[in-house]
Amino acid sequence: MMNEQTGAHQDAALNYEQAWKYSRKNQPSIGYKLAFNYLKSKRLTDAIDIAHFVCIRKLISKKKTKPFLFYI
Repeated sequence: MMNEQTGAHQDAALNYEQAWKYSRKNQPSIGYKLAFNYLKSKRLTDAIDIAHFVCIRKLISKKKTKPFLFYI
């Protein structure tokens, strides 16, 4: 977090990469911060990949907790 406040987004991205890896990619908040720091450090494709992964994981977890019903 200190790296983000000082503007060292590359160092923050390295720290969040390790946290993302050790959390087995199950913490969407870490993934979001990792994607944000990738974006700030101009690693755009990596940022998109992580954000896409986080969004898909959130959709899957929502479908597991809430039944998806269609009313016609």
